[in-house]
This record gives sequence, C-alpha cells and structure tokens, in this order.
Amino acid sequence: MPCTFDHGEFHVEVSAGYPPPCNDERERDPRFDKTLTNNGRLPRGLKRRELKSWILARLAFLTCGAISFEEDGRFANDGGEFAYRFKIVTQSGQLVGKCGIIFFADRLEFAGFSKTSDDIEKLLIEMLVAEPDRLEKCEIETYDPETHQRNRLGWDGSMYLS
Repeated sequence: MPCTFDHGEFHVEVSAGYPPPCNDERERDPRFDKTLTNNGRLPRGLKRRELKSWILARLAFLTCGAISFEEDGRFANDGGEFAYRFKIVTQSGQLVGKCGIIFFADRLEFAGFSKTSDDIEKLLIEMLVAEPDRLEKCEIETYDPETHQRNRLGWDGSMYLS
C-alpha cells in the first residue's frame, strides 16, 4: 500500500516494489549511490555503508513512519535486493514522473521517467537531502534465500543499522 508525503509543489506516493521499466539509458543511473554522495548535502560523517539506512530513515521521516515494508519488515528476494518506487505529481495532480531506487548489496540504482521537463532523479535527490538530519526510526531485514544471508538496515534513533 502506498504512503505519501508532500515536498514543496509536489505530492509523492511511495511504495515497496520495483520501479517502472526504462527505455532510455538517460533514465537509469546504475551508480545512484555515487550520484547521491556527490551531491554534497548528506549528513556529516555518514559512511558509505550507512547510506542505505540513511535513505530508509529519511523515507520513514518523510512519510511520518508510514513507509511500507514487505512481510513484517522483511524483504526476501534472490540476491537480497529490494526497492521502493515513487510516483511524483504536482499539487494539482499533473504527473511529473515515476521512478524508483533499487537497493542492491553493493550499490544503489535509480530508474525512472519524467513526463515534464523536470529531472526526476535530481528531484528525488532534492527531496532526500532537503533536511538530511531529520530521520525517523525504522528497521528492515533483507534475506537472500539462495545464500541464507540476512542483513538489517535502518536507524534506531541514535545509530544506523548496517
């Protein structure tokens, strides 16, 4: 079930699941983690291994704790990856675009498309870094059924889980 938040003139729906397919390489960023880090507006001292947990805590804050998780806070997929998709519209209801972030074990990937002149990846980054220190407690567990490996991600109110 999608949850929502507003950012400036935009209304955003967030749900667990993979982003829409992209037909154009310009709509994909296979190194979203580097693009986000190079933005220069992440919290001071945030380590690369904490980036996924920071994103989850930001999404939890933006959605007032309503961010959805699969099956009791667990994601179980081959490879242990999971994803969130976003539908961004203007306050008047005009579709701006759809996109998503895929959380792989070793990287983050962005995919999406824009129906307007807005750069959807840049817009999503701006929403995440607008108040980088405002976080909400959250915890998820990923599980890779092939390797039986579990990983906890999130924020407990004082430190990142990773």
